[in-house]
Amino acid sequence: MARTQIPVTQLVADTFSTITGTGTALDNTNNMYVDVTGLKSGRWFFIVQMTSTVALTVTIKAGTNPPAFRQSLGDLVLTPVANDYQVVQVGSSRYVGQLNGSPPPNVLEQFYVNPSGSNGNIWFVALDNSI
Repeated sequence: MARTQIPVTQLVADTFSTITGTGTALDNTNNMYVDVTGLKSGRWFFIVQMTSTVALTVTIKAGTNPPAFRQSLGDLVLTPVANDYQVVQVGSSRYVGQLNGSPPPNVLEQFYVNPSGSNGNIWFVALDNSI
């Protein structure tokens, strides 16, 4: 099955930015990914919103080396608080993976996200690297 894509929301320096909408619904059937090909690494964030009191986890998978040379730190498992938001900064050195393990130069850089349930929403935010 195809993974569900989480779109990138880009924030620009020196402007008022609003993250609108409901985000992307968590998909624990197909799992999820973010395509960061062409983005400068730097200030990247996941925002997870829980929409009920049912406990779940959201796992940001460790990447493949290369390019994720810190992959040995392992996956990051988040346990969001019910009816609340959680923000976590992430970096390419630990989490970015390659499509089907293909070696450079045919690398499609992606984050892989595996939620344990579907009762929430997720956003991926990239800050302008010029600030």
